[in-house]
Amino acid sequence: MIRDFLDVVANIFKSRILYVMIIIVALFASLVVRLFNLQIYNEDYYMSTYIKKAEKTIYNQATRGKIFDRNGNLLAYNELAYAVTIEDTLENNGKRSEKLNNIILNAIKIIEKNGDSIVYDFGIGVKKDGKIEYTMESPSAIKTFLINVYGSKELKDTKGRDISNASAKEVFDYLVRDKYEIDTGLGAEYDIKVAMIRYKLSLNNYQKYMATVLALNVSDKTVAAISESKADIRGVNVTQQSIRKYNEAEYFAPVIGYTGTISPDQLEKFTQDDQDYMPNDVVGKSGIEESFEYQLSGDRGSQTVFVDSVGKVVDVIKKEESNTGNSIYLTLDTDLTKATYKLLEQKIAGILSNQLVAYDIDFKKKA
Repeated sequence: MIRDFLDVVANIFKSRILYVMIIIVALFASLVVRLFNLQIYNEDYYMSTYIKKAEKTIYNQATRGKIFDRNGNLLAYNELAYAVTIEDTLENNGKRSEKLNNIILNAIKIIEKNGDSIVYDFGIGVKKDGKIEYTMESPSAIKTFLINVYGSKELKDTKGRDISNASAKEVFDYLVRDKYEIDTGLGAEYDIKVAMIRYKLSLNNYQKYMATVLALNVSDKTVAAISESKADIRGVNVTQQSIRKYNEAEYFAPVIGYTGTISPDQLEKFTQDDQDYMPNDVVGKSGIEESFEYQLSGDRGSQTVFVDSVGKVVDVIKKEESNTGNSIYLTLDTDLTKATYKLLEQKIAGILSNQLVAYDIDFKKKA
């Protein structure tokens, strides 16, 4: 019996199947060891190696400086408020453009349905009569806008035609019909709003981690509605941003001015002055806010981050805080300005009243 057992063992060792089985077992064991190494022992290392695709820098605009009167009374300051932003996080496929258009349109509808409005600062706009016109006057600003729209410094369209004298309507048709294939079904007003957001997103085409502002200082209702609709508006988020507030605005508005998103005209001017500004920055638009822009704006901060293959931030490796802009003290006195304003108001009211009385007397004489 022992001899029979030894014969069986000898036959097994002589069989080719044994060697095949040994190879299979060895390969399987090697696979198990490899999986253990990948998923357990070196999980953190390989995960970080897979995710961290690129190192990028995100810039944060500084908080603007405050404005005071000569006695230290606060006239302009900053306050945190909710803002709605959008990032392009969609994968590149055949339906991408259509999906992105729908996301933008749905976000706009939510914002406007809840009583808020989007930030509109585009190179073209729709007038009340439905006519499409440029919203800027400077020829150089229009030229810069056309270069960005068509992506050609030579001012040629995709067919090689000269577009240096393109009308606002031609730009509208190119963006809405050809480039972004927009059809909201709600008319030119909404088509151009979607086109504006697509255009802004295109300026950050290779920087998907940079958000584009849709609306500022939105209500709690809008915040709640955006949060409830996250599944339908991918990439749309609610963040906190600093907005400008003014005291005694009735009396100082013409002097202090106001702020808004930088226009193509301003961006061109600041660039020529060798100033560091970006397309989404908030700047002074008139008055003291505009005249002392460089003093009030401060120095932007930055974050060096790792982003994954779809542009999502996965790690912050370096952060530089922004520096708040300088505060400005005016030579104006709030009490004196208010008193002067009220005196002028009374004087003008008296003049108008006398004119109305004189007109009434003259009318009665003629009657």
